[in-house]
Amino acid sequence: MKKHSILVLVLASAASIYLPSCKRVYEEVPLGQQIPLELAFDDKDSAGTYALRFLLTTYADALPTMHNRLDGNYLDAATDDAISSRANITEVDRLRTGAYSATNTTGDNVWARNYNSIRSATIFATLINRVPLAELLPDGRPARPAYRSEARFLRAMLYFDLVKRYGGVPIIGDTIRQIDDNIELPRRSFEDCINYIVYELNDIRDSLRTKETMNATHYGRVTKGAAMALKARVLLYAASPLFNGGNIDPANPLTGYTNADPARWQLAADAAKEVIDLNSYSLMPDFRDVFITQGAPVASNTESIFWRQDGAGTSVETNNGPVGYTSAGGSGITSPTQNLVNSFTMLNGLPITDPASGYDPGSPYANRDPRMMNTVFVNGMLWLNREVQLFNGGADRPGGSLQQTKTGYY
Repeated sequence: MKKHSILVLVLASAASIYLPSCKRVYEEVPLGQQIPLELAFDDKDSAGTYALRFLLTTYADALPTMHNRLDGNYLDAATDDAISSRANITEVDRLRTGAYSATNTTGDNVWARNYNSIRSATIFATLINRVPLAELLPDGRPARPAYRSEARFLRAMLYFDLVKRYGGVPIIGDTIRQIDDNIELPRRSFEDCINYIVYELNDIRDSLRTKETMNATHYGRVTKGAAMALKARVLLYAASPLFNGGNIDPANPLTGYTNADPARWQLAADAAKEVIDLNSYSLMPDFRDVFITQGAPVASNTESIFWRQDGAGTSVETNNGPVGYTSAGGSGITSPTQNLVNSFTMLNGLPITDPASGYDPGSPYANRDPRMMNTVFVNGMLWLNREVQLFNGGADRPGGSLQQTKTGYY
């Protein structure tokens, strides 16, 4: 499957918080050792050098390093849009077949990782008030509340990531727990968790930068629009049948609401409408630009709300490209399905099943929505100076034991 790149947050300087050349720190901490919190959140550091590095580290730890929380596998293969071409069982296969259990969980250990990052976000949100930050936002407001709100956003996002997997989870709040504290906290109800996340997002939204006032230095940070969009998504999940009337145990408040309430759909719709009314986001004129524009000015990508930016590379292409291009090293890991191809409309906007669409089964890819050809490799399309060969025995579908497309598409 063709995906040119994933736009992700720039975090190059945030791998860890280690000793630079500040004299005060240099005299107290041996070179190469991690900076203690009291020095990271220095009450004399008006630039917030170490504190802001701590926040960037929290960003780096909180966000997925690849495409999702399943060891970087594409979720498409857990849907009707694609299947995995691999011979072995992948994390996505386990998700698709319902193979998870209390003792057989995801390989990326989302529970431990999320709570580690929740603790880091709480540390920053609590201790940043010690730092006399002199920085101002473009509108003249102090920057410290915005940075603090970024950490609270990450924390809310991580809780939501847990809740949609496990239902109600323990909420740590603003307490910085120590190793000898009692951390065997009870699970909160699903409703309590949703209410907490929504409260946090409502409380921070107006302290954050807006998309329009960000500059290249802050490109990729949490914005007001991101907080509002996450709230809309949280409420949409909460209103969905899985939790709102379809609880696996209707009497159990941990796994969903104990009653069905259609008003929850209205809350989700209202939250989404608020994001639309910001007028900050719109579709890109060229679908390709959504994926291949990297490090561009903030205003250039009008579709992006919140993301993580990766470095330049070709791993997406080599992992999923056609196998017959030796120089490109395609591995064909993901095979798009006919269902996905059929979902793209004709240029006139009509589905291919509509008799008035003009669809021709003899030329199934002609006059289709151009996003199809930017998403899927089809037989006969030109790539790297030759046509893709997806017929049986073709260069990109040779048969035999080689990992290759199972559907006739890449």
